[in-house]
Amino acid sequence: MINLKNKEGIVLLLVSIIIIFFLFIVNSPQDFKLDTSISDYSKLESTFEKRMEDVGGKKLFEEIIFFAELLDPSIKHLYGHIFGKVLYEKEGLGSFLICDSRLQQGCIHEFIGNAIVDLGIESVTILNDTCLGLQGRQEVQACQHGIGHGLVSHFGYSESDLLRALSVCRTLPTHDSGQMFGCYGGVFMEHNVKTMLAEETDIRHSEDLFEPCRSLDDVYKSACSFWQPQWWRQEHLSHLDPLSAYARMGSYCSDLSKEPHLINVCFLGMGNLLPIDANLDSALAVRMCDAGSDVFDYRMSCRKRAGRDFSEERHTSKLELVCAEMSDTDYRRCVSWLEGSVNDAN
Repeated sequence: MINLKNKEGIVLLLVSIIIIFFLFIVNSPQDFKLDTSISDYSKLESTFEKRMEDVGGKKLFEEIIFFAELLDPSIKHLYGHIFGKVLYEKEGLGSFLICDSRLQQGCIHEFIGNAIVDLGIESVTILNDTCLGLQGRQEVQACQHGIGHGLVSHFGYSESDLLRALSVCRTLPTHDSGQMFGCYGGVFMEHNVKTMLAEETDIRHSEDLFEPCRSLDDVYKSACSFWQPQWWRQEHLSHLDPLSAYARMGSYCSDLSKEPHLINVCFLGMGNLLPIDANLDSALAVRMCDAGSDVFDYRMSCRKRAGRDFSEERHTSKLELVCAEMSDTDYRRCVSWLEGSVNDAN
């Protein structure tokens, strides 16, 4: 016989299941299903265009997020870029606030970039003011990062174009002192991997592993050092398994500069790649960071940046991720290191 207490428990469980099912039904798009097996740029663009004509950009953005929830971060980012392009083309500059940091910030990057290409360099100041008015440090940085993408797309992809884009970034007010994630960061990412060329995207080709970072003015070197690992990974190391690639990247970071600060920033850039490269496998991410160097502080910089992104994706504590798989002595040192680090954006 089931006692009263057990009956109450069963009733509560059934009610909970009904509520969850009801919320799933309410929040699920009723007349639209995004085929998440499609990765072709043109097909996704056409799908988004047709759906946006029917329901508008705001609703479509939420629908894409719903269907993309369990997808690889790189695919989310692709969806964000394609949506941002379609949103700007269909609904114009006034729809910018529909974008936010979800979909790996791809919507913000692409929307702002297309606006600069369309409206010209004169629009940059207005767009930057819009960025500074956003709520949240990451949103502001992502928005200014999009300006960087747009500047490179506007000027071009040569070395002289790179300098022109950076010089415009330098004139813009920002809350990101090193601009690793802001306008400078967008410039270097676009210069290296050319995301805004859409289907014609191509990686920058060069046998010189350390340029343009070594030749730039000091003010730009931190941002360049942060984004250089992304280029190494795609242009020079894509044929290697993850641990071998990160061991090689770590040696490149160590050779990039004689300044420990810039080497440290380079290891932060390695950590920035890990949510995608490790496919959100935190244990693998730890091993990949550690493959890069025997120097404790450099390994920790890689782990810390990866831990920040993993904690957001998996809602796991940063401490648990950054200080994982250590001896008791190193664990205490790691906790002390993490608590004493002042720039949480890293």
